[in-house]
Amino acid sequence: MLTASNFLLWIIVILMAVAIVALSRRLAALEDNAAWQSVADHDRTAMKLDDSDMILAQDSDRKVVSIVAAQR
Repeated sequence: MLTASNFLLWIIVILMAVAIVALSRRLAALEDNAAWQSVADHDRTAMKLDDSDMILAQDSDRKVVSIVAAQR
């Protein structure tokens, strides 16, 4: 039987789950930004591949292409 206290408990559990998902997505975005920053710090030209998690970086002096971040 669903009482008022059980209902509030379920609401709190659902809100916590939503918050955890939102924070994990934010953390992934911050890690992605950190990868971009590391590329910028090393004087490279960076290009993100569509919606994948890979970032290609090319050295400005050696013309070498490398994968900077393969996955989150």
